[in-house]
Amino acid sequence: MIKQYLIDGNNVIGKSKSLWGLQKSEKQQSREQLVLMVDKYFVGKKITVVLYFDGFKGQNAYFGKSIVKFSNSKTADEIIRRDIENLSSPKVTAVVSSDHSIQNLARACSCKVIKSEDFVKMIENKIDNESEQAKIKSIDNDEIKRMFGVE
Repeated sequence: MIKQYLIDGNNVIGKSKSLWGLQKSEKQQSREQLVLMVDKYFVGKKITVVLYFDGFKGQNAYFGKSIVKFSNSKTADEIIRRDIENLSSPKVTAVVSSDHSIQNLARACSCKVIKSEDFVKMIENKIDNESEQAKIKSIDNDEIKRMFGVE
C-alpha cells in the first residue's frame, strides 16, 4: 500500500493540457492549481504528498496540505533524486515522473513508478467523475420525473 507520493510537479503540469496552457501565462497559478487537484485527489486519505518544482517559491503562494519543495538554485530533479536515495520506506513510496533517470532510480530503490501522464489521467478522471456525480445529485426527483414524463 502506497503511503507517500513524490511528484515531479513540472512533469505533471507538462502532461496536462489545462495546466500546461495556464503555465505558459501564469506559472505560479498553474502550480497552485496542480496542488489543489492533488489535494482533492487525496482528500481523506492518510498519504503524504510531496510536490517538487524548479525555482523559487513565489510570493503569496497557496500550497494546501501537500508539502511543496522548490529547488531554488538546483534542479527539481536533483532534489527528487536526493529524496529518493534517502527514503526510509521506499516500498510504500510512489514516484510520479516521466523523467527516465528518475524512474530508473526509483525502481532501483524499490519505489513504485507512475508516469506523469498516467497520474494526470488518474486525477483528472476523479475530478471529472466527482463533477458528474455532483451534477446528478443536484437534479431533484421532480425534475427527473418531468424528464421521463412521469407524474
